[in-house]
Amino acid sequence: MGSNFGNCIDWVLRIEDRALKGIVKDLGDGQGRTRFGIAEKSHPDLSPAFYTASASVVLEEAKQVYWEEYWQPIKGTFLPTDELAATLLSFAVNDGVHQAVLTLQRSLEGDLVIDGGMGPKTLEAVLAQPAAIVAANLRIHQESFYRDLVQRDQTKVKFLPGWVTRARVVYPDLPS
Repeated sequence: MGSNFGNCIDWVLRIEDRALKGIVKDLGDGQGRTRFGIAEKSHPDLSPAFYTASASVVLEEAKQVYWEEYWQPIKGTFLPTDELAATLLSFAVNDGVHQAVLTLQRSLEGDLVIDGGMGPKTLEAVLAQPAAIVAANLRIHQESFYRDLVQRDQTKVKFLPGWVTRARVVYPDLPS
């Protein structure tokens, strides 16, 4: 069957900006301006116009960033379902591809090298298990990652409710 980037990106974008208004925010997380979930500090190559042009103009650019920097590295097209692909994509956008794949690897059964790379053995381990179970386990491990992060750095506690909500949302639902 396989996953569909269009479905997954629409879902993740609506987690980032429910109405797709393209509101620019500084979340106070040290990442600078953020629009459609794309933070200025993590994407210094983007034109400053990305944060000032109309939402309709930059929405396609945002999708291209997601495709190149998140979808391709997580091998989204090769994941068996939109639920699993969207779950991993959302985590990668929020915490980076390396951390998302590390967490996925830790959530999988089997003898895997935990290196944060979405290589053939990781993909094989993903495909060897029911996708809904892999996605559910990833969400559980993602929430644990966020809780551990806050235990190590209490200054991040203000982000925990949003992170937990994000980790618990199951595709195709959206957080309320």
